[in-house]
Amino acid sequence: MNAALEHSLEQVIASGNLDLPVLPAVAARVMELTRDPDSSAADLAALVQSDQTLAGYIMRVANSAAYAGRDPMQTLQQAITRLGMQQISQMALTMIVGEVLLKLDKQTEAIVAGLWRTSLGTAAWSREIARMLRENTETTFLSGLLHEIGKPVALHTVVAVAQEQALTLDEDDLVALMNRYHRSIGASLASAWRLPESVIETINHIDDHSAAPSASQVVAIVRGAREINAVLEADPDTSIESIDADILIELNLYEEDRRELNDKKDTVNQLLEAMVV
Repeated sequence: MNAALEHSLEQVIASGNLDLPVLPAVAARVMELTRDPDSSAADLAALVQSDQTLAGYIMRVANSAAYAGRDPMQTLQQAITRLGMQQISQMALTMIVGEVLLKLDKQTEAIVAGLWRTSLGTAAWSREIARMLRENTETTFLSGLLHEIGKPVALHTVVAVAQEQALTLDEDDLVALMNRYHRSIGASLASAWRLPESVIETINHIDDHSAAPSASQVVAIVRGAREINAVLEADPDTSIESIDADILIELNLYEEDRRELNDKKDTVNQLLEAMVV
């Protein structure tokens, strides 16, 4: 690895002069509405309906097998009433953030698309584990979705610095540098976007959930979900009952719990297909 390149990357990160993507106004407004106790479903519906692409995406996801009941939802108002503002806002943020990250850099688009699908899988399994453990599914889903949000920005930063130094990096070098620097970049992005504290703690402590100051259970769930998703990405036919990871034991997911999670595979896969941007 080029030492001068790494030194330049570390300087950029330490100085705070990162080229962070801007969170679109509609996404910021979605988060404001969900945090405002005086906001209503009608407020959220009006906001979403101002963007037809976003409205179509939300209705598609809301009517997927992961969410819909026997009767399909016909309107945004109906979807918000049935699923709640928190879940609809997550769908909106999923599409908006996914589009922002996928458009960062043409050279790394394929890598980022794979990363985003992995994040979606981790989020989906985080939601299922949280439901099983009676934890907040919305908070845990969002933390799982964004726990590696720094990776696309890290790739973008690496490419920009390499171009300044007239260096050409192969994919292995790009991924190695991304893995080395994404966490601090992700925390900076999460702070700039004013994401919930649980997301920031998950970014910082995903490999040591016990060190998370206030959201250790959320981080532990995301870590367990990440383990399940990684195994299933490698071999979709693997039974979750056979995954012998310490974090699943620590979460007290016993054999019957894992069997129940295994029965959720089709639901999770349908959710992934619906949520991919």
